Amino acid sequence: MKKILITNDDGISADGLIRLAEAAKDFGEVWVVAPDGQRSAMSHSITLRHAVEAWECDFPVSGVHAYACDGTPADCVRIGVLNIVLGKPDHVFSGINYGYNTATDLQYSATAGAAFEAAFQGIHTIDFSEEACECHEVTDRYLKEIMAELLPKPLGINQIWNVNFPGCILPECRGILRD
Repeated sequence: MKKILITNDDGISADGLIRLAEAAKDFGEVWVVAPDGQRSAMSHSITLRHAVEAWECDFPVSGVHAYACDGTPADCVRIGVLNIVLGKPDHVFSGINYGYNTATDLQYSATAGAAFEAAFQGIHTIDFSEEACECHEVTDRYLKEIMAELLPKPLGINQIWNVNFPGCILPECRGILRD
């Protein structure tokens, strides 16, 4: 069974992370290592001058192994890959970020930073974001379909898939743009 490590920058209790973990269960064994609180706009920073701790915690999705971490999202990936997931994960999912990660926003995004950390470790990675609103219809409709499409697609060295969902109601969605 494939192993999927999930993290984010919005914290272990973020709605997007919970929805992503629920959807990912259809594709493998899910492990979550996510910050214990908000860590947005930390880019690809890692902790160097003090210890980073992770601890097992309750998670609202059954069957998911979940750990909170007091480090950055990139720290979460490093700890998850090197110390928590039994064997190297096959895939890393980062998100679902609250707010788009497009254009120059990618250089500041800790969701993208965590995804790049996984890519640097040679792991196939998908970064998920959605418009900062409370409408998740499009994301919830297409999330598993996008996962199924991108999981088998190869990536180059240090590349990630970056997926952004609009925050509109389903009838307003005009389809999927693939670049």
